[in-house]
Amino acid sequence: MIRRDKMKKILILIDKIGPKALFLGKEVNATVACFTDLLFDINGGNIKILVKGIDINEFKLVYIRRADHSHFSLAGSLARCLDKLGIPYFDRSFSEIGASGDKLTSYLKLSIAGIPVPHTIFCMGGSVERYEDYIVSKIGFPIISKELVGQHMAGIYSVSDKRQFSQLPRKVEKNNRIAKYLFQKYVPLENEYRFLVLGDEVKIIHTKVPRDYSLLKLNYSNLNQNEEYLDVDSVSSEMRKIAIKAAKCLNIQIAGVDVAVEAGTGKIFVFEVNRGPGFNYDKKISREIDEVAKFLRREAGGD
Repeated sequence: MIRRDKMKKILILIDKIGPKALFLGKEVNATVACFTDLLFDINGGNIKILVKGIDINEFKLVYIRRADHSHFSLAGSLARCLDKLGIPYFDRSFSEIGASGDKLTSYLKLSIAGIPVPHTIFCMGGSVERYEDYIVSKIGFPIISKELVGQHMAGIYSVSDKRQFSQLPRKVEKNNRIAKYLFQKYVPLENEYRFLVLGDEVKIIHTKVPRDYSLLKLNYSNLNQNEEYLDVDSVSSEMRKIAIKAAKCLNIQIAGVDVAVEAGTGKIFVFEVNRGPGFNYDKKISREIDEVAKFLRREAGGD
């Protein structure tokens, strides 16, 4: 029989801790934690995960005991990170997450593939207080906070001091579930673009008004955006290659890739890769529908 003081450190991760989970943890001398205890720090190709403030590298094995539907994507994201960090885990099937992944999953995949994304930290709304000092120390003010499920600029907040962390909603109003947040370093933007990538080509590019968080108000859900369509060749080949690589990394064949240029440094960042992007149906303004139609016909074996 293996002595408990000689056993390697084990993490048991579960959606809700109950007596049975604690009993199992005691039997194998393991740490038992919830998905709500996790923090992901994505900084370039470097990925760090904390569990109750403990670096996950301190564990020699992770057992993802149970993940309900609200934590399934998070379990898949964790599996991707454990693969990257070389930490064994069960069950391996979590690494196969595909279209059911979320924005965190996408950021992790892009980061692992070497695609430039903003410095991003993820944690659950209920753990913000635990990790706010860590977030501030790594990113610094101002911090842009985005609800994981937010779309069209909804659920985006700017945090300029620690007091404002407490003003972030702990639950998503739409379904009353615990909020999930991506915290990102504020990047002053020179330009921002949406690339329509079809297969392995950029076919349409339009500008987006750079997101201005400089006023440091708490909620930025109602910003207006204007757009101007550009000749594809007018944008650098480097940005086009990054957009195509990002779409391929996520295995999306019709993708809307948001790419931005940082003011002052010229650094390029991918903010988002959209599956099923919106189209401008006015053919007088944009060729999007024509290009998508040609792509679909070609892929179907037509002209």
